[in-house]
Amino acid sequence: MARIGAVSTHPNSQGKNMMKTSMEFATEKIEQYGYSIAYLGGLRNRYLYFGYEKCGYKMVFKLNKSNIKHNEFPKRDLVLEKQIEEDYETMVKLNNLYKKQYIYFKRKNKDFFDICRSWNNNLCVAREKDKVVGYLVADNKREKITELIAINNEYRLAMLNEFYRDGSVKIDVSSADYKFIRQLGNYAEEVNIQDSHNWQIFDWENIIKALLETKQKSCRLISGENIFTIKGMGSFKISVTAKKVMCKSIDMRSINEFSSLEFLRIAFGPLPPSLIIDLPEELKIFESWFPLPLCIGLQDGA
Repeated sequence: MARIGAVSTHPNSQGKNMMKTSMEFATEKIEQYGYSIAYLGGLRNRYLYFGYEKCGYKMVFKLNKSNIKHNEFPKRDLVLEKQIEEDYETMVKLNNLYKKQYIYFKRKNKDFFDICRSWNNNLCVAREKDKVVGYLVADNKREKITELIAINNEYRLAMLNEFYRDGSVKIDVSSADYKFIRQLGNYAEEVNIQDSHNWQIFDWENIIKALLETKQKSCRLISGENIFTIKGMGSFKISVTAKKVMCKSIDMRSINEFSSLEFLRIAFGPLPPSLIIDLPEELKIFESWFPLPLCIGLQDGA
């Protein structure tokens, strides 16, 4: 995955197509180095011109005093402490927990502490009888949790109960974390679905296949197959069975043809496909397959 950083032009150089030149250069390099997907932040309509669409999504849950009082959270003998100094052995344990997520980034153990503390956040480690069982990343005001990881979901809920102090707290949850989303929804006051970033796909086959496989691990996808065409990209065939997912480029033009920007929204949300287009009968299966869990957590947003 490629990330385009801050895009800006000096006031004295505006109006000379420098942003356009920079974006074209970045896209050329992304394709040259063989990246499958790229993203950047910023205004949607600015980057639509360069093939990027605002899509993907994450869930943001909100807990308040009433939710804590009236719900029976799992009880564990936890100690949740702010990690003040880097401890390499502990970071290795936390990184191993982090890598058990459905979607994760390849963080080096030596960088894990700094990554968790970026964006002015703090790292809190959960221990039970001196055994590391999880961690969370939160802001100084204890109002926003951007990462909540543990050995299982019961411990994650127990950590939330231990972390809560007063007022309300928001929790970012990856859209790939289906099982925890279902559990946390039983406790939370509210949940919002937020789009992720501006995305462009360069390898449609592998990205769709990988995210369909991820979704299939937690959701019962309807079995079937479908052929569609993305203008300028070619035609693709998706096949889903109970045991296998496939997405392949094929040499056949479909009557169902989309622009790449349109299909980004259909495949990756955050809205369901039927709220993007009026689905014909042969595409109703998209409602089961899409949207796919395309997202990136704040701590890995360079």
